[in-house]
Amino acid sequence: MSRCKLLVLSTVLCLAVIILSSCSSPGSSVGASAEKPSVLTKEQKSQLISKLKVDFITRYPNDEGLVRIFGSLTNGTDRNLISATIVASDVRTKGKNIVFGKCTINDVKPGETREFEIPTGFGLDEVGDKSTLTVIDAKFD
Repeated sequence: MSRCKLLVLSTVLCLAVIILSSCSSPGSSVGASAEKPSVLTKEQKSQLISKLKVDFITRYPNDEGLVRIFGSLTNGTDRNLISATIVASDVRTKGKNIVFGKCTINDVKPGETREFEIPTGFGLDEVGDKSTLTVIDAKFD
């Protein structure tokens, strides 16, 4: 190989290394918000979670007769919702509630609504006509 070709090749390799190392540096802002949620106080997090609207839409049996609960989550905050964990339980009564199942919804922009399904493992007679849906945890940008 000629000297000129070696010089060009080494220059291209050096540039590639510099570009790749700058993309994956710890201070890089590319994709940083998706990896690390904002640090919030308990009160701030509670206030944001209270602005997440969860609606029960319906429930229906799958092919095996086990109920799937269908609902929606609306992000009523001004922050991107990284993830929210939703629990489906029986309608609140005296004593303890039966938890039917839970799911996690990811990446919901402010004002956006996302539908979800929660598989329960219970039959129609065990679930009843309506379930209570509750956000038990959430992470925000």
